[in-house]
Amino acid sequence: MTSYKNNIIHGSCVDIMREMEAESIDCTITSPPYDDIRYYSDGFVEEFDKSVDDYEGETEEDREKAYKKALSKFKKEKLAEKLKENNGYSFPFEQIADELYRVTKKGGVIVWVVGDAVVKGSESGSSFRQALYFMEKGFKLHDTMLYEKNGSSFPARRDGNRYSQIFEYMFVFSKEDKPKTANLICDKKNKWSGWTTFGKKGTMRAKDGVLVEREQKPVAEFSPRNNIWKYNTGKGFTTMDKFAFEHPAIFPELLVEDHILTWTNEGDTVLDPFVGSGTTPKMAHLNNRKWLGIDISKEYVQISKKRLLVAEGLRKQGYERKIVSSSRDTISANGKLSHKECSNLNNKERLELILVMQDELSSTSCSKWKDEIVILRQNIAEREMEKALKKALKEQENNNE
Repeated sequence: MTSYKNNIIHGSCVDIMREMEAESIDCTITSPPYDDIRYYSDGFVEEFDKSVDDYEGETEEDREKAYKKALSKFKKEKLAEKLKENNGYSFPFEQIADELYRVTKKGGVIVWVVGDAVVKGSESGSSFRQALYFMEKGFKLHDTMLYEKNGSSFPARRDGNRYSQIFEYMFVFSKEDKPKTANLICDKKNKWSGWTTFGKKGTMRAKDGVLVEREQKPVAEFSPRNNIWKYNTGKGFTTMDKFAFEHPAIFPELLVEDHILTWTNEGDTVLDPFVGSGTTPKMAHLNNRKWLGIDISKEYVQISKKRLLVAEGLRKQGYERKIVSSSRDTISANGKLSHKECSNLNNKERLELILVMQDELSSTSCSKWKDEIVILRQNIAEREMEKALKKALKEQENNNE
């Protein structure tokens, strides 16, 4: 009996998902084939039962060229068949979307990482058609996120007419309702942490339009990141598993891991129906999630299984993802005031604290403190001079009037 947990399965994802229990998947993270940008299936090549020796040519190089030309023509013919068979897609998208809806739990999430090919001078728009179909099935388009790369495979030319393409869509769909799990990653450092926008108290407009007073909370040290995620790609960045690059299009491990940490909890089940090089199950395994990967390519199934061995080794070594999002709110060791406590001091309390610190430190030979005093005095003098200048200019304007 086939296990649908912690397994990499070779076969059609449509057929395999049809055998799975309904509402058994918490989250799907996948990247489907992008139009006809690449040919993924072994089947195309397996059906082409020719070799270089079957072609004529004066040299080996001529025969090689003839073979490649014939193979390319064969692939295009097969792709045309697929497009006709699958309502304009190079793979059975609609059947896959139907099954994903069935196997996804209510509030479960699908992260659909996709891009468009440029065909006859126009982007295909396949990604948008796919997003609309998911919504027709009953998924909510929870967020349209972007995956930004550090470079482009095809940089723009000065004499070209199109800018370098460095992003892909990450459509985040939620079944029927809002996501049942959302652990937003708070690693965006705030420049004005500890400060309030307009003093201690501010106002907000109630539903009836009346301004009401409210307490202003200090700006946190870290906030949730935005929905454009930037990653370095290529060898040494996308993954350290060199053999994984036998797959032509792998996405960064950190991208997958960030989505796993955001939309799932430990013990949840994560699916990738186009498992490819195995990035999704690898990162799910490392973060104590159950996982299932499916691929029609035997070669990619073997790569995925190898990456799971790497993941198991890393787990035994105590793998842990460290995200810089610690809050200084909790720092109060050795009797020191925490960041939050400092930010909550009123002006009088701050002044009294500064005077006490000044008395203490001025009695020591702390040269750093004396240097800071000099800098502070310079800043104060500059501010006073700026205020006086503004006042003089304003008075001059009033006199001219």
